[in-house]
Formats: sequence, C-alpha cells, structure tokens
Amino acid sequence: MSHQWGPQGPAFEVQGVYRSENRALFARAALLGVPALLLLVLALADPSLPRWLPTKLLRLPQDGRMLHVMLGLLLLALAGVDVLRATRQRALRLLPGQPGSLVTPQRSARAPNPDAAGLVALLDGGTAPRAPMATGWPLLARLSPGLVEAPLGLQSWMAQRLAHLAWIGGLTLGLLIAWLLLRPSGVAMMGALCVAVAAFVLLRSRQPGRVTPGPRTVALQLALTLATGLAGGLLVPEALSAPLSALGLAQGAAVMLVALLLAELVALAAGRVAVDQPLARGPAPAACSVEIDADAESVQQEVERELHRYWSEGVPNRRYLWQGPPDGDRGSAAGFETSSLEESQPLLLATGEPNRSGGVRRPWLLALLALGLLFTLGGGLLWGVVVWQQLQRAARPWQMGSAAVLLFFAGGYAIRVAHLLWSRVEAQSLLFSLNCSTGEAAGAPVQLRWAVTRARSAFYAAAEHGVGSRVLLELTSDEAAAQRSAQQVKRYAQKINVAEAQDSRPPPAPAPRPPRAPMPMPAQSAAAEQRFCVDCGASVPVAARYCPGCGERQRGG
Repeated sequence: MSHQWGPQGPAFEVQGVYRSENRALFARAALLGVPALLLLVLALADPSLPRWLPTKLLRLPQDGRMLHVMLGLLLLALAGVDVLRATRQRALRLLPGQPGSLVTPQRSARAPNPDAAGLVALLDGGTAPRAPMATGWPLLARLSPGLVEAPLGLQSWMAQRLAHLAWIGGLTLGLLIAWLLLRPSGVAMMGALCVAVAAFVLLRSRQPGRVTPGPRTVALQLALTLATGLAGGLLVPEALSAPLSALGLAQGAAVMLVALLLAELVALAAGRVAVDQPLARGPAPAACSVEIDADAESVQQEVERELHRYWSEGVPNRRYLWQGPPDGDRGSAAGFETSSLEESQPLLLATGEPNRSGGVRRPWLLALLALGLLFTLGGGLLWGVVVWQQLQRAARPWQMGSAAVLLFFAGGYAIRVAHLLWSRVEAQSLLFSLNCSTGEAAGAPVQLRWAVTRARSAFYAAAEHGVGSRVLLELTSDEAAAQRSAQQVKRYAQKINVAEAQDSRPPPAPAPRPPRAPMPMPAQSAAAEQRFCVDCGASVPVAARYCPGCGERQRGG
C-alpha cells in the first residue's frame, strides 16, 4: 500500500486486489482478438490474395461476408474494453473518507450520537444489537444467517443475484412454454423478447446506487413480460418473424439463458461462502486508569495532543462520540466529565499478509472466471461452425450465429459478475475510548480512563463507501498502548500545571538596601577645600580621586 496526495486530499493505493480477474480479462481479450482477426482476414480477403490462404476458405459467399466483418469488429471492440478495464483496475485507489466509518461520526459536541451505543457496548465486552436485513428478500436470511452482519454492499449484491435468478428462471420458463405451444415464428419472437429483457435487467443493475426491487415487484414485472411475450407470439405474422427464425434467435436465447443461469448460481454460491463470521462479543476491557494532579483544561489539551499523535499518514481520527461540558465550563474543575470514542484512519493490510477469510470463496470465484472463458471459447467455436456451414453451402448456415454472439456476452458477464467479491479488502485501525472526570470537591484530582483496541475490519472497495459498508472481524485490547498514552498525558499535564503555577506567582520584591553609615566629615580650614561627590552627594576632600562613600571616581581628583 502506498500513500499519495491528490487534488482531493490524501489517498491510498494498493496493488494486486484484482490480479486474478485481470488475468482472466487479458485471457478473454486474447480469445476474442484471435478469431476477430481471422474473421476480418477471411471476410476481406480477395479471391486471388493472399496466396497463403487455402482455396477452400476463399469460397466464402460474398453476400455473407459483411456479417463476418461486423462480428470481427465487435469482437475487437470487446477485447479492447477488456484490456482497458484490466489496465485501469491494476491499482485500487481509496479517496479521502474511504473506507466508510463504522458508525455515523458525531457532528456536534452538544448533540448525543445514539448510533455509537452499539460500538461502545462492544468495546466494553458486551454484544452489539443486530440490525435488520437491509434488503427485501427474506430468503437471504435462510441461505446465509450471517448475512445480517455483512456489509451493506454484499447484502445488496446478494439480493441482486436472487432477483436475476428469478428473472432468468422466469424467462427460461416462458421460452419453454412458447416452444411447446407456439409456432416457430412465435418462438422466435419470444426468444427476441427474452434476449432484450435479460439485457435490460443486467444493464439496469449496473447503475450505481440502484436499489434492488423486492420479490413481489420482480414477480409482477415478470408476469407482465411473459404475458406480453406469449400474446405477441400468438399474434405475430409469419413474415415479421422470418428473419429472426433464420438467425436462430430462439436457440440463441435458450443458450444465453442457460449460461446466465449457471453463472448466477455459481455467483450466489460464492457470495454465500464469502459472508464473514460476525463478531459475537467484544474483548475483555483492559483500560488504564490514572489520577492527574492538574486542572481539567490542561488534561483536555494533553488528551487532544495524544489523540493527534495517533493520526495515520496525517489523516485525522474519526470521532464517533464526544460528550463534554459546555464551552464556558471547560476549565471548571468541579463535577467535570468528558467521554470520547475515536478511530484512526483504517490502513490496508500489507500485500504479503494472508487474507484470513478469502480462502473459502476463492474456488467459486475461479470457477466463475473459468465459466466466462469457456463461454467465450464456446462462442468462437459456434461461429466457426457457422463459417463451416457457409463453406459447405448449407441451407440455413446462420442457425448458430445468435448463440455464438450471445455466448460472447454471457462470457463477459460471468467474469464481471463477481467483481464485488474480488474487491474485498481487510484493514486495521485503532479505537480509542476514554473518560475524564473530577469530583465535586474543589481541587480534586482528575480521573482519566484510557483504552486502546486494535480492530481488524473488512469492506468491499467496489461497493459504495458509507456507514455500514465495513464490518468488524476482530477486536484486540492493547493494554500497553493504553498505559503508555495515559502516563504520557499525566506527565505532560502535571508539568504544564506546575509551570502555570510558577508563572502565576508575583515576582519577589528586591531586598532593601541597608542604610549607609554617615561618613565623618573632616574639618576643613577653608570652604574652598570642600566639594561633593557627583554620584551620592557626600562631601569629599578636594584632593580625593574616589568618593569614600560610594567609590565613584571624581573629576579633577
């Protein structure tokens, strides 16, 4: 992990999160690019050029080459998209505010934060209350009971899998009914409708922030779609559905629906085992309590400085709870009490550290990548069958064309459907819980209780970052860090209190000068022989060079 500063503030980058997915994308780009180039060479080759082509391949009908050119360009575009996507996600970048906070941060010191009550109870060794399931699919709680404690992004993703399974299963059932009851023209029309609806449902689910509809809504929409498709299949004229029948759209729709159904089932199994074991109970409290002979304001200042020392990479801590006296009573020492709960910026684990919860879900994710590559390879083989039938001058050579094209898209979907599960990242942070209070008596010492807890959490970088997007996996009390911080606050607060007490005392008055003994005045014979010191005013002899009283040098002496 590297720390960088960008236009929006400090950001963190970590390499290798999507390494396996990127390899699958590059492999799929190769599987798409090679047949695309072959198709373009085959379709655009002149009958006399190039000479290295077999003569049998040059017998491709001229009227059917345009579709090969269009498919070759489409495959090249899909390969380019895969390469671009894999290149852009080589490094995972977390912007300021990411990952999301455990609870809603407190905005005002006077307003309480009820969302932090569960976290406070967990840090005190209790159990946090369970939140209800955020999705409207009750079947998810039966498939995976621990999903209630999972991040909201994973819950939404699992609900999306069930909704897609319902759609794909319903469309498959409708296509089967049309195959049994309708004419070939009606079956082709129903196949076209299934392809269009499936593409719309899959593309709509990629919109960020979209809420997955509930089972009743999906059932109602599916019933209306099937009723419309079956009615249209009964009433459609034969002439309108003839091109669809020639392209084998019904067979292609069946192949696509089976492929999507298989991909969704494997993705649901991968998501089911990806749910982490919820944290049942917090650690045993290991707080450090000290008495500080200082005023409350000095202790508060040192507490703020000590919390500032725990900033990670210059990113401020996240304050979940702060309960203190009003601003005007901050310095009062009688009945003073302050409580605080903060978390340092979560830092991602090093690349070499093992992911303790990712080994179970990895086989399912690799199976999804293998399915995507197999679907892509199957699409290329089916299009090769189309080319072979054209060379053999078959009556209906395009029967496998729709299945081949739809398999290409199903392969890309199978690779990308578990992108959220690949983005699971673990982070480490520190939780600081402290309480500072004084007695009612004036001059009572300040009681400081400081606790430090090391937290290991997990989140999904591809999901939205907000409250509930990160889940706690492990909490460990750090008594040594709590002892060190409490003693440091005590030492500096008392030092500041002593220094302020010394500065507040008035400076000592200077010692009075002892009175000077009067100097005996020598008798002078004449007034001209007497003069006085220019400094102290005492009389000095005329010939004296220094004053006998103060020692000042005399002029003319």
